[in-house]
Amino acid sequence: MLHLLAYAEGTDTSSSSLITVVVALSIVAAVCVLAAIPAAVARRRKGAAEGFLALMILWGALAAGSTLYSVNASMNWQKEYNRRVMSGYFDPADQSDRPHSPWLLWGVLGAAYVVTLVWAGKTQRPPMSGHSPS
Repeated sequence: MLHLLAYAEGTDTSSSSLITVVVALSIVAAVCVLAAIPAAVARRRKGAAEGFLALMILWGALAAGSTLYSVNASMNWQKEYNRRVMSGYFDPADQSDRPHSPWLLWGVLGAAYVVTLVWAGKTQRPPMSGHSPS
């Protein structure tokens, strides 16, 4: 009698989907808090708060999108790596297909955040009408 070996991966997506959702919501929440800081500082500028808000929305979309993509790619790679290692036909030291993080983009986004925060903090509050400085 011939015995054939079969491999079927279980599809327990409930816990992995929950982890993905929690990680994604955490990233989006952190980016929203970071984007709100310069926008709140810029609110004291009359007429320029909308520009800062638009700039921070763009910054937040780029930061959250690149971070979510990088984390998702890393989680998928780790699952595939573990599956290949457990098969027994894969060298655990071979990590040539590991996804790379977009460090250059994150560096540019970090520099843009610092510049925006400093720019928002250096703006002067317009003088109140009807009051003279004493």
